[in-house]
Amino acid sequence: MATKPDTYTVRATAIALGLSQKRVRQLLIEGKLKQFSAHPITIRQVDVLVLRDQRQEQGKSVTPKASTDNSAELLRALSDTFQKQLEVITDSNRQNQDNLMSQIHELRQENQALRARRWYQR
Repeated sequence: MATKPDTYTVRATAIALGLSQKRVRQLLIEGKLKQFSAHPITIRQVDVLVLRDQRQEQGKSVTPKASTDNSAELLRALSDTFQKQLEVITDSNRQNQDNLMSQIHELRQENQALRARRWYQR
């Protein structure tokens, strides 16, 4: 997580603060965090912990962002949801197809009856 014993990368800072990496970069620009080094961008661990404590005192969430384990779990949940939605759509399509086939059958019968009537009228 830390690149040096007393520094965090932008990603590690984002996880520690429960923010996005983009928001961490904004905090650097705003001067709320001080950049320790440029390549890669690192931030002093002490500054991150102080900001985290300040955010907690203000009642802001500092829950770490989802890890890759949680991401895999989220991906499975999304996959299950999409599978269920696909099943609903498939069932709906089958019902629509059955309805259309029934209508086609009725129209064919009506057409045959009309042709038979016209043939007899000649």
